[in-house]
Amino acid sequence: MPKEKRGTKKRSTTQSSAISDRESMAIGFYLSVIRLSVVFEQGANLFHQSIGLRQPYMAIINTLFQNNGVIQQKTLIKYLQRSRQAVFSAIKNLEKRGIISREKFGQDQRKNLIKLTEQGWKLAKDIRPIHDRFFGFLASCLEGTDSENMTRDINAISKKLEDDMVEFKRKETKSSS
Repeated sequence: MPKEKRGTKKRSTTQSSAISDRESMAIGFYLSVIRLSVVFEQGANLFHQSIGLRQPYMAIINTLFQNNGVIQQKTLIKYLQRSRQAVFSAIKNLEKRGIISREKFGQDQRKNLIKLTEQGWKLAKDIRPIHDRFFGFLASCLEGTDSENMTRDINAISKKLEDDMVEFKRKETKSSS
């Protein structure tokens, strides 16, 4: 019988290498979320391709449409939950296309007000039926589910994961310093 190397422990027969039911449930949930994310992204891409605009642009146009065509840039960034740079880049692109305009306001003129142009309003109204069809389909998929609790639970999980990632990054930064 071969000798064990020093400092290594032999696994006892009572220890199990199987994952717990809780871990199995978490893995199943994770895989379901990944699948849903992929399918949702594919559907959204089809929707956006039919219009000829990428998702970030559509999100800005829809947000403006829902806010009577005007929103502060800072509010738009919070609403879209995207980085400042990503939103700014999309705003610049839409501005070049003549779909939105930016206007400085405030005492120091450092705040931006984003507005749909006449062309932007036309586009927003033209895409509304496609938007409604896509989200109508999504809503039909949720029929018969407890979507309020599901949404609340998903948001709670997202918030917990975001907080944990921030804490992990903080510890990693602290330990590498």
